[in-house]
Amino acid sequence: MGGGLVAAADESGGFGGGSAAASDVDAGESTTRGAAAKRRPPNQYIQEKAKRHITFSKRKAGLLKKANELACLTGTEILLLVASEAGTIFFHATDKFRQLVEPPDARRRISQCLYA
Repeated sequence: MGGGLVAAADESGGFGGGSAAASDVDAGESTTRGAAAKRRPPNQYIQEKAKRHITFSKRKAGLLKKANELACLTGTEILLLVASEAGTIFFHATDKFRQLVEPPDARRRISQCLYA
């Protein structure tokens, strides 16, 4: 093995830890032994409106949280705009970008660009 690392096989012939090399596992297979793995649905358009709305809400919240974390941890200036199907604009902006999205006419201008 490279890098001076040595791994010992366990009784079942595996190397413990429950992980396998990416080349040894198909995309749909679990990489853990003995436990059911969480399966992600394929990235495709969600036809059912209620499920689509729930997915949008959860993913939007996660995306906004990640943008905030990135700005806090690295001092990065961030402007994130998310437009819903209904036309509602959500944003996260650090101080330098806030002036672009907070004035009363800013959201109207953004909506005009998106839905022109």
